[in-house]
Amino acid sequence: MNIREILKTEESKLNFLGGLIRLAKIDGSVSEDEKIFFSQAAVQLEMKEKTISLLESYWSSEDKINVKFETKRESLFFIQQAVQLCAVDGVYSDKEKREIRLLGKELSLLESSIEKIETWVEDGLRWQALGETLLGIED
Repeated sequence: MNIREILKTEESKLNFLGGLIRLAKIDGSVSEDEKIFFSQAAVQLEMKEKTISLLESYWSSEDKINVKFETKRESLFFIQQAVQLCAVDGVYSDKEKREIRLLGKELSLLESSIEKIETWVEDGLRWQALGETLLGIED
């Protein structure tokens, strides 16, 4: 699934990355590496300079970052990517889960849809971990 096939407008790209920044800020600390990652993602998505500047202002803002998408597919894609990003470090915290639920509600998604995405992500992480253990079989 190509991100450019789903997020076709400047607004959808801004909301996508803005929502991910909202999640990144939830634990109270944001590394420079995280900020660089999002800046590079904005460039890769070919966002306009004005939009990138707005996106970068989110890091210092205390205001809640509102997220809105035109289609259910965009909303589900956002939640799918958000859960993966939250869980990639091996810890999908209660704070992150609550914020994902809140975002899902704001996007008018069913709780069951979010649960299915979370299960898919958890299954994928277990599958990946199993694959990594297979690399050590000969040891």
